[in-house]
Amino acid sequence: CKFKVSEGFFVTLVSQQDSVPQVMGYNSKRVINAGAFRLLFSRGCVYRMDPSIFVSFFVYLLCASIAFALVTSSNNPEDHNLSGMYMLVDYMNMMCPFILGLFIALTLDRWWKMRTDAVGAIWSSTCNLVMVLCSFLPDARHRYFRATALRYGLASMALVTMEARGEVTMSDLHRAGLLSEVECKLLEPIPMRSAAIWIWTSTLLAELASQGHLVFAPQVLNFMQNQVAKARDGVGQVGHYLSSPLPFAYVHLVAFIITVNNILVSVKCGMSLAVGVARENWMQVVQEIAFISIIPLLYEGLLSIAHQLTDPFGTDPLDFPMPVYLAQIQTVSENFMLARDRLPFVDHDDVIHMDGERLPTTKYEKKIGMANLRLERGDPSLRLLREAGTDRVWLSHPEEDMDDDDDDDDDDDDDDDDDDDDGDVGE
Repeated sequence: CKFKVSEGFFVTLVSQQDSVPQVMGYNSKRVINAGAFRLLFSRGCVYRMDPSIFVSFFVYLLCASIAFALVTSSNNPEDHNLSGMYMLVDYMNMMCPFILGLFIALTLDRWWKMRTDAVGAIWSSTCNLVMVLCSFLPDARHRYFRATALRYGLASMALVTMEARGEVTMSDLHRAGLLSEVECKLLEPIPMRSAAIWIWTSTLLAELASQGHLVFAPQVLNFMQNQVAKARDGVGQVGHYLSSPLPFAYVHLVAFIITVNNILVSVKCGMSLAVGVARENWMQVVQEIAFISIIPLLYEGLLSIAHQLTDPFGTDPLDFPMPVYLAQIQTVSENFMLARDRLPFVDHDDVIHMDGERLPTTKYEKKIGMANLRLERGDPSLRLLREAGTDRVWLSHPEEDMDDDDDDDDDDDDDDDDDDDDGDVGE
């Protein structure tokens, strides 16, 4: 999918066609040092994302105005005793930060786990599968399998987002090249498509191993199947978190306490403001105006952030920028494929060499593109390996090929006896 990245002084935004820009990143130093007031109503800020905050703030101002009018219209407003109201508001203000802080911490923890345990699991598993396939299936005839594993991982990530938004459109995946028309039709009747697609990847890997395409198949297949299970667990985590939010009674009680506190603060500020005007105590007037302008807005902003983080798979500015994640998965996986074709120690015939000097290999090593390198103290081409403290670069021979390789070794050892002065390395 196509998207546009706009890098600003404080915030980097990413946007698709006809969509709300989402926050891709930000400069934390600039935001903390110079962006407190400059970013108050910028894109990605809670006071620009949620206009309902100002609707609630208007209600609180209305409560303060009513209290101000009632005190002003009474006899001798300057003689009103507000100690009881002050005591009640102080008590609520001691309780609200603790309750709201715990609520925000739980919400942030769930949001971060959705990013790491859910989205991160799909991301890392897809890249790991492509990396291992590039190492053990490097031939051009295996390009289809590597690309298929990448396509299925990207399709699963896209389907997770669609299912979370409740708008699954298989044609979009076909147009994006993630699934073929036949694959879309096969997935259409399946409810949980984002998880079901991983059975295709698991079956593909099992078939590759059963047909002998994977070298050291048991170990490699076990690792790759673990990655498939990890990705499927990530898909399941998304469903678990979205279908099991924080308890309704708890969330309602938190919202009720914060709302009641804001109303009490507004009433107290209106009454105290009226008394300050009657007494011509202008310092008290300024303090009450500042109090009612700051406290309710802060509490409502924190509640709005908690709401925004509950479901980060939407299109709001604080939601996960899924197009960027998909592009990064594809870029990393394609870099693995490119790096496999540009190995510094393997030539075009898959024969390992160092510093431009080809090293002899056995028949088995030529067939699978690996070689055992035995270090010789006098060979300058292997000096880097010796200094690194390693005795072997690749894995040893399988047992079934040891007899054939021993014959080759005997011939090579005879040649070494004749060529000791030349410093050749034989195996």
